[in-house]
Order: sequence, then C-alpha cells, then structure tokens
Amino acid sequence: MNELVLTKKPSLVQKMADRFGVDADKLMATLKNTAFKVKDKEVTNEQMMALLVVADQYGLNPFTKEIFAYPDKGGIVPVVGVDGWSRIINENPQLDGIDFRFSEETLDHKGIKCHEWIECVIYRKDRQHPTIIREFFS
Repeated sequence: MNELVLTKKPSLVQKMADRFGVDADKLMATLKNTAFKVKDKEVTNEQMMALLVVADQYGLNPFTKEIFAYPDKGGIVPVVGVDGWSRIINENPQLDGIDFRFSEETLDHKGIKCHEWIECVIYRKDRQHPTIIREFFS
C-alpha cells in the first residue's frame, strides 16, 4: 500500500537559525537587539518577521549589517546596506563588471579634499547599455 508522507516545512525563523547554526529563540532575541534601530521600544515578532522575510528572499545576513530595519508606523522599513547590495549584485550571474568614476572637481570638507560626485557604472551581460548611478557629495 502506498503511504503519503507529509513533512512540515520549518518556520522562517528556524530556517534562518539553521543557516547560522543557532537556536531559533536566541536568533530572534539577538536580532531584535542588533538589527533594528530602535530607542526605548521593544521590537515585535511581526516586525522581526518582516525583516527576516526580506533577508531570506535576498540571502542577506542581518548579523553583518547587510540588512537592518527601522520601525515605521507599526511596521518596518528594511534597509539594505552597502554590503548587502554588493552581495546581491555580485551573486547575479548577469553581472559583467563595475567601474567607479570620480569628478575632477573637488570640495573641501573639514580640511579634506573630496570629489564633487562619484559614479558607479554597472555592466550586465543581458543589457546593451550600463546602469550609471551618480551620487553628489552634498
């Protein structure tokens, strides 16, 4: 006789805990105290879960600040840090290189010469033209 075997999928918290080799309860407690920018308020399980969903979706590590969150009107605003974006970009098989361009013009900031702007040029194998992002010092 054929038997149908059902297995229960581990919760997202357990999945993340397994990924980092830690206890699920300790994972939640630690992340509540480290991955959220909160003053004098307790982070809810629902807020933490929202952060973990985004972290899991993109394979980001909240312990290394690849992703963190700010509370907002009962919910959260997940923020992907520079290291998180670097991971997302570099793990994409379509990435074909990154260049940085600096302005010739400089500004003085607290005695340090800084470029007026910097551009990040991202090349992808599946696109004819690169994506160019320019950020100004101001």
